[in-house]
Amino acid sequence: MFGKYSYCKIIPEWVQDAPKEYIQEFINGYMKADGNIRKDNTLNLTSVSVNLILGLQRLYLKLGYIFSISKAIHPKTTTIDSRIIDGKIVNQSNTYNIRGKIIKTRTVSSFIENNYVWFEPHIIEKREISDISVYNFEVENDNSYIVYNTIVHNCQGMSIAGRRDINDPRNSLFIEYVKYLNYFNPKAFIMENVMGILSMKTASRESVIDIIMSNLKKNYNCIICKLYASDFEVPQNRRRIIIIGIRKDLNIFPIEPKSILTVENRIKVSTILLPKEDIDSSYYLSTRALEGIINKKLKSIENNTGFGAQFLDMNKPSYTIPARYWKDGYDALVKYSNTEIRRLTILELKRIQSFPDNYIIEGSKKEIIMQIGNAIACRFAFHLGKHIIKILTPNTLPLV
Repeated sequence: MFGKYSYCKIIPEWVQDAPKEYIQEFINGYMKADGNIRKDNTLNLTSVSVNLILGLQRLYLKLGYIFSISKAIHPKTTTIDSRIIDGKIVNQSNTYNIRGKIIKTRTVSSFIENNYVWFEPHIIEKREISDISVYNFEVENDNSYIVYNTIVHNCQGMSIAGRRDINDPRNSLFIEYVKYLNYFNPKAFIMENVMGILSMKTASRESVIDIIMSNLKKNYNCIICKLYASDFEVPQNRRRIIIIGIRKDLNIFPIEPKSILTVENRIKVSTILLPKEDIDSSYYLSTRALEGIINKKLKSIENNTGFGAQFLDMNKPSYTIPARYWKDGYDALVKYSNTEIRRLTILELKRIQSFPDNYIIEGSKKEIIMQIGNAIACRFAFHLGKHIIKILTPNTLPLV
């Protein structure tokens, strides 16, 4: 039950599933036979069987000890030199080693919580791969597996490796959206997404937007609109895909919303920025960051690209505020001079997304900025809602 040869040794699942006190006794017995603990409480276990070492790592994890595994690569053959055997060439295998301190408190960034162990990856390596056929092992209601003691999630239902079942709830959030539409049966709906969804393909090269629309059009008359939030009283050139649907039994067909503002009358970003004297010094870029920003900006201009630092034009709406703004702050910057460049404050970010100043967003600074970047601009949503009401009640006076 534990494997026939040394390189085939394993820890059976019935041992893994045993009560902790039994696991502890098993470990004690194993250590007496094939392991050592140094005076400084450093444990050391070595085997030619990777599965045995992985099994022992799991057992120790269940006892609350986090040990890493290392691999030693050896030449395929070696020469034995001893008084008994001299000069004999023998085969040898790679070895796997568990080593760690017998302590449950750790000062590094790995920990055990709710029966899961969490590791922070310090180095992520990559290698070239080729396109090959892969296979999805279906598990009812879940596609999670343990591979080398790491939890992985297998391909979603739309993947070429899966069943490609568009009704598979794991496919995408829009499936859940469709479920709510079918359950509540509203007269109308609005769906928002990024422009990239128009070109997105599944692994089997199916158009994602076509799959979405085929589901929505079963019960609704739908239209796809490409709209700028800046046309709807938002001080930001945020372009989004808006899908509007009207229930088919109403015999009403949706139309695209008309711009509230002309290009000339769009809200200038200068009107929502705080005065320079009210900005805390922490928002200004360091000398080193300034050099990098200026260089990136110059390169983007020379190469005719729109990537890198984007300095706000005070006479136009802001650039799109992304959820990652907390990370680098390079998407929309206020430039007073080459030595005075700053990031936007949270209040300014809220205003750019047309949130009221007194609207409270909970969380850390990073979390708040991510929520702002992921949100639908408030005034944009407001005018889309008014447009839906006008479509459903065509005989009423125009809404103002």
